[in-house]
Amino acid sequence: MLDAADGLLDGEPVRELRELAHGYWHWLTEATFFNPQRAGNQAIACVVGGLMLARHLPAGEGKAVRLRAMRLYDHEIRARRIRDRGALLPPEHGGAYDNNYGPISLSFLAQAHRVSGEEVFAEDGDMLARYLDARLTNGGFDIGGPRYSEQHCGFEAVLGLRHFGRRIGADLGRYRGDTRWARHAAQPDGGLDGHFAFMLVWQIQDTPGWHRTPSTTPARHQLRAGGVSVAFDDRMTPSLIEAAGTYYLPAAVHRRHGFGPVTDGFLLCRPFGEVRVRDLRTGGLTGKLVTQPVVDRAHVLRHVRSLYVTDGTRLWVTVAVQRLAGTPYLLAGMPYAADDGDRVRRTAQAAHVSCAGALRLTHPPLPGTDHFDARAETTQEQAAFALAADPRVFGNPDESWRHLVSSTALEADPAPGAPADLHVFAVRFGDATPFAPAFEPCPRGLTACTEAFTALIGDAAGDAHGEPELTLEPS
Repeated sequence: MLDAADGLLDGEPVRELRELAHGYWHWLTEATFFNPQRAGNQAIACVVGGLMLARHLPAGEGKAVRLRAMRLYDHEIRARRIRDRGALLPPEHGGAYDNNYGPISLSFLAQAHRVSGEEVFAEDGDMLARYLDARLTNGGFDIGGPRYSEQHCGFEAVLGLRHFGRRIGADLGRYRGDTRWARHAAQPDGGLDGHFAFMLVWQIQDTPGWHRTPSTTPARHQLRAGGVSVAFDDRMTPSLIEAAGTYYLPAAVHRRHGFGPVTDGFLLCRPFGEVRVRDLRTGGLTGKLVTQPVVDRAHVLRHVRSLYVTDGTRLWVTVAVQRLAGTPYLLAGMPYAADDGDRVRRTAQAAHVSCAGALRLTHPPLPGTDHFDARAETTQEQAAFALAADPRVFGNPDESWRHLVSSTALEADPAPGAPADLHVFAVRFGDATPFAPAFEPCPRGLTACTEAFTALIGDAAGDAHGEPELTLEPS
């Protein structure tokens, strides 16, 4: 209001506005607990308010408010950041990131940088923006967070997505929000919604446009090309796969969640050591090789080598592990949503998937809140809240989702023709035609041949420096 009053109001009304604003600032930062909800986006907004207010106060008062705002950011927000996927992020309701409030935090960091010029806001915003770019699918769908997973509108994120998308050279505008809020902060009855109106003003003031092309810099926790993308979690297992307009979430089996080989009901996807990654782009192909040291139920150390290759239309996933006992299979995700170009809708179909072995789409045999059937109308968020210790909206769906026992899942049997000492699984997303890759051992590792490429998956030990070896040749 003080910014808008410049040139429109003067004298007593402006003095009263200053006094009111200073009173709010005192109450938010001194008279009560700062950030009582542990909501990073709101806390950064409070800092932004102080930085904006300081410009309207007399020199001494303004300097004191600015110094306090910067101290709050440094000691109460920045010092409490949480690490996820290699990035330090402002905490949100006890978690590292929320797919609604995280991008809103990005907007407040953008405004803080615009009004103060302090480089710390640019640095932290760049880190959050690169993290967001890595976890976002090509179609802009995202899921997960300690507060809201799927009911967000995303409108307040626009300023931050635009500002930091330009800074890091990424198309953050693909973030999938509710487009009904994209232009007007209006309620259904036509009334202006004050919860969004202030952000709309900032967006109008931010005149430069969007950066619309994807970043070409390889990201450790992302594989993306064309209409295919894979976002990886902290363990470097897929947290969200997109191919042929379908989004796949990690599946659950016997209370273990992820993507990887299963033997005797035990999912091999929890790393017990350094996870090594190799990225490669060549001949229109984009590949990522992930080597994970894991232990099985008998605490025997095994190395799982997972190769992800895409041509921008299809995604090939090849997983190799030392031969397993029993009848192993690959837990290859849960079809959850489909993108028709306009809206993201629920689905339980995996229509565009093929496998070198037998492929099954299974559903939980038992009903109940701890068994998630993708065919039901219940969303992942609703199911997660039902598992929360406090289900009255304020539970943490990310935390409670970990209590899930089983879910709808794609299960892929081992591929035929693999070397005798290995189990190899091969799944292709984005194409349902017959799939018959060939595998051959070689002195440097395993050769995998598909209809689109030949890949050399290096030994688990890696090269002379312990780094994964990978070569790709288009067919």
